[in-house]
Amino acid sequence: MKIKPLKKFFAVMLCLCLTVSFTVIGFAKDGQKTDYPFIYVHGMCGWGVGAPQEEKKPYWGTQPENNVITFLRSKGYTVFNPTVGGYSSAWDRACELYAQLTGTVVDYGAAHSKEYGHDRYGRDYTGRATMGEPWNLESPLNLVGHSFGGETIRLFASLLAYGDDTEKNADAESCSELFKGGHEKGVYSVTTISSPHNGSTVANYVSDTAIPAFLMVFALHAKCVAGKSANDLMLDQWKITADPATGKKAAFNPAACLKVALSNDHCGYDLTVQGAEKLNKKIKTVKSAYYFSYSACITEETKFGYTKLNKNYDIFKPFKISSPLISNSVNMFIGGRFIDKDWGANDGIVPLKSALYPFMEDHITYDADKSVIPGVWYVMPTVYGADHYDFTNAADEKAFGSLQGFFDFYTNLSELICGI
Repeated sequence: MKIKPLKKFFAVMLCLCLTVSFTVIGFAKDGQKTDYPFIYVHGMCGWGVGAPQEEKKPYWGTQPENNVITFLRSKGYTVFNPTVGGYSSAWDRACELYAQLTGTVVDYGAAHSKEYGHDRYGRDYTGRATMGEPWNLESPLNLVGHSFGGETIRLFASLLAYGDDTEKNADAESCSELFKGGHEKGVYSVTTISSPHNGSTVANYVSDTAIPAFLMVFALHAKCVAGKSANDLMLDQWKITADPATGKKAAFNPAACLKVALSNDHCGYDLTVQGAEKLNKKIKTVKSAYYFSYSACITEETKFGYTKLNKNYDIFKPFKISSPLISNSVNMFIGGRFIDKDWGANDGIVPLKSALYPFMEDHITYDADKSVIPGVWYVMPTVYGADHYDFTNAADEKAFGSLQGFFDFYTNLSELICGI
């Protein structure tokens, strides 16, 4: 007769276990293990939510009806796409990303701002955090970056996990939490898309002298001051722009434009071969995070052993100039590095060799039949026939076969990460 209470006990425990199991499974979509937010970060000259042009010409898709962000949200994913400085260095962009996620004032660091001669503090995002509520640094995030956005999120993840000793020593009392480290739990995955991890020789042609950088920043600054630009440069730290939310406008300041160009604290320098090498020395792979890299290629090898554009592909017109520059840079010393034959293949603006993985980092060719481990770069299959901008340009349906193929790329990416 004593067995009945025991049966009841086991029955209750079984029900509890089943309830917990079904509850855990219910947190994510079918077949997925996690459902952490995705943070999409744009590349050089790009933009995100809140930028003047985002509504009519979204960065991730180019057309409202083709917007990757809204598409993924319709599939149940939590996705955000903040705007960071389109022309700023990876360091400054990482600081801006942190401030937007945490709803704080941008702090570029006491040491960094002193070294490069710009203001330490930037825009105030108090009350307007990217995800609504300020991020607590511990809830896991999936970081996705296109082009220079890849370097931005790599540095961001590294700073969160390991901090920066120079900044901690420069101002121990008011050092930003970003530079203190110890927040590796906040990064679940890092995914880069056509990112110039090791630089691009095209950037050397443009940025090895300060004149092109100055002319570009000056022209954009002049348009902003005249009120004829829809582009927010986000260079407040240089006194070139002002936060539109404040209602203020920056004064005409050509001297500041020159200062930016001469500083090497801008995206143009970080994209050079030597700038990328310097940046890579600052970045550490987060051992507990998952890393993936996607790449594209629009070139082919000839029977004579050199690389040329594949005329069978639909190519963005400016890349018909920049791609041959990359291919013709082989067997030269650029940025202090010998550019061997493998640097010739490219997506129009980034050498394939540079997009695959950062030099000196552990890497594996992705195999769907094998388990994914953290702290190692997984090199995904290269998309041949797609150029650098096709990952954000849904209008070019040839690259992925169709608009649905374009959306499938991002769906598969999301499913892969959430299924780890």
